[in-house]
Amino acid sequence: MLKNNSRPACSWSSPPREISSSSWLLLSTLYQDPSDIDLFVGGAAEGEEEEEEEEGAAMGPTFACIVARQFRALKDGDR
Repeated sequence: MLKNNSRPACSWSSPPREISSSSWLLLSTLYQDPSDIDLFVGGAAEGEEEEEEEEGAAMGPTFACIVARQFRALKDGDR
């Protein structure tokens, strides 16, 4: 996954701060290892915590990074 100032998840015992503990528990029942989590599923799971850093954000840090890179590439491609 593309990361934006966050650490990759290495084990089920250390959930990333961007994913709620209940979502992390559910993901652990669906995937054998955190590195197996699909990009879309992981990105959609981000930001479900009630106390978010970016309150009211429409997307978590992974999707925000992808969108920012895409817009930067679009802008730079026009020049």
